[in-house]
Amino acid sequence: MRWNELRSVGDEFFAHAPVRTTVDIKVPVTPDRLWQALAADDAVLSWSPLVTGTTWRGDRGVGAVRTVTIARALSVREVFYRWDENSRMTFAAEATTGPGIRVFAEDYVITARPDGAALSWTVALDLPAGARLLGTPASLALRPAISSLARGLRAQLTR
Repeated sequence: MRWNELRSVGDEFFAHAPVRTTVDIKVPVTPDRLWQALAADDAVLSWSPLVTGTTWRGDRGVGAVRTVTIARALSVREVFYRWDENSRMTFAAEATTGPGIRVFAEDYVITARPDGAALSWTVALDLPAGARLLGTPASLALRPAISSLARGLRAQLTR
C-alpha cells in the first residue's frame, strides 16, 4: 500500500478550505455518550457500511492516530491535534492511499442541550490545482456523504 503524504494544517484551514461542509445533528444522549461514540474503537466503522476498517495507534488524545479504510480500497491516516473531552476533537489527515487530495481535516464540536446533545461536524479538504475545477461538484458530493455518516451515528446512538 502506497501512502501519499498530505499537507499539515490547523484550525485556520476550516475558514478558507476550498471544499467545506458542516452537518449539524441532535441526539437524545448526553454529551459524554456522544463523545464515547466518536472516540470508540469502531468509530465511523459502526456508522457506515462503506467504512471497512478503523484502527487506532497510541492513546486517545492529542497525537492519537486513527486509520480509516473505505470499501477496502482507500485508507486515510488521521492525526488528532485537539482532544477536549466531551466537547471537541479535531484532526488533519497526514496521508491517504488514494490520489487527488492535498488536505483533509475534520472538526467535531459537541454542545449540551436540554434534550441531549448536538454535534456540529465540519469536513474540509483541498484538491490539487488541476482538480480545483471540481471544487463545486466535490462540495455538493461531500455534504450528502457526511450527512449519511451523521445519520448512521445518530441511528447507533438511538438504538
